Amino acid sequence: MVFDIFQLQTIRAVSQRIKESPGQQAALSAEEASDTVPLSYSQERYITIDTANANDINHNLGVGMLLRGPLNLDALKEAVSLTIEAQPVLRSVFYTFPGEQGLRLLPVKKTPRLEEVVLNLGNKEKHDFGDVFEVVRQEMLKPFNLLKGPLFRPRYLRLSSVETLLFYSVHHAIFDAWSEKILHTTLEKFYNAISENKAYEKAEVPFGLSARYQRWFVGTKEGKRQLAFWLDKLTRFEQDSGFPSSNGCFSHGERILKVETEIADAVPRTIADLQTTKFSFFLSIYLLALRLNWGIERQIIGCPTLKRAGAKMELEINNVADTSLFCISTARCSTFRDIVKRVQGEVKEVLMNEDITHPYLMENLQPQFGKNYKPIYNFRFAYQYEGSYLPSLKNLVAQGVGIKMGSGGSTRHLSLYVVESSNNFMAKLNYNAALFSEADADEFGQKYLEVLAAVTYDPSVKIDHILATHK
Repeated sequence: MVFDIFQLQTIRAVSQRIKESPGQQAALSAEEASDTVPLSYSQERYITIDTANANDINHNLGVGMLLRGPLNLDALKEAVSLTIEAQPVLRSVFYTFPGEQGLRLLPVKKTPRLEEVVLNLGNKEKHDFGDVFEVVRQEMLKPFNLLKGPLFRPRYLRLSSVETLLFYSVHHAIFDAWSEKILHTTLEKFYNAISENKAYEKAEVPFGLSARYQRWFVGTKEGKRQLAFWLDKLTRFEQDSGFPSSNGCFSHGERILKVETEIADAVPRTIADLQTTKFSFFLSIYLLALRLNWGIERQIIGCPTLKRAGAKMELEINNVADTSLFCISTARCSTFRDIVKRVQGEVKEVLMNEDITHPYLMENLQPQFGKNYKPIYNFRFAYQYEGSYLPSLKNLVAQGVGIKMGSGGSTRHLSLYVVESSNNFMAKLNYNAALFSEADADEFGQKYLEVLAAVTYDPSVKIDHILATHK
């Protein structure tokens, strides 16, 4: 596995991993480029949702950046067009016929272009943040039509002669958080080349490679082995039922958890003491906070695919990450150090069986559990370094701008995202506002920060002590 080459530190370790490998997989054969590709298993779910609710905006994603400096607007417009041409999925739409579904490419002349939006100030002489936010919000809340497209809408707003807000909305079916760097590095390449009158290459990113790989893999010997592993594991794993029920309702809520600088500075030392990873450390705290709040000791957690997210698999812009399942029990763990060890063991097991996508697994579990079986729609955890990649554009300084939209498809009841910057950690809590009040979310967020502080100062702290102190 490519991921293992980066993770293992010695030739001996790599050699041992090869020996433990379940066997070689058949090589993927080259295919001619096509204007249509099959849907991934995740995309099949989106077309079902879109058919049931055409105006759903919960799967809208948005990214914005403030550009300061002398902008070459013509170069930016051309760079955006070239980026969309080079990333075919950005000009893709869904098609569906009896017995067949897939993605097709819009003709280049029908692809989205960078368009300007204008502030309507009324009687005001100068805009304020509220004016800008409202214009952006209105753009972002426009629903997408998966069958007609486009599914990517780039926009810009001139704030002054030296300030421009560049932003875009995109449907989650063709884009995710891991796609940002791919998009922005491509935009950076084209804008800088055009601004400097330099030649550039218009090579396309492979279209539909991930979906083809998914469908090829499930038919291999290794794919069947991994499916059997998960079917057995999920059949035997019993989740705690103490978590509140939503009766199918969902409304998006969000809280930002601020980690104190003193705690953030101590985290690397604690992780080194535990001989673990940042991912395992913060996930262990999440598990302990769930136990502290609701007494939950056994739970399935959904996490972005470790292998693909970790290796960044920048082969195409769509479906570079899926969902891994973590079946973890913190029962009989007497210290926080015990929980971390259990999480590390689960991580190793997941990495060995992670190529089976979540939607395909659910499809195979339904005959036994029924069509409503959704084992990870309670909790989600994600760890990411630096929230987004900003392009380095000639004579411009780019600053990230937070744009709030729908849930991005994450309709799980409680999701925690830990983002590491160069000098701190930021945690974001997404929650089901139909299930939890703002006070509930604040209380859980506070519990998470309290546990973080306790285990950072004493990694071997006893669980009973934490439960007694912070309950």
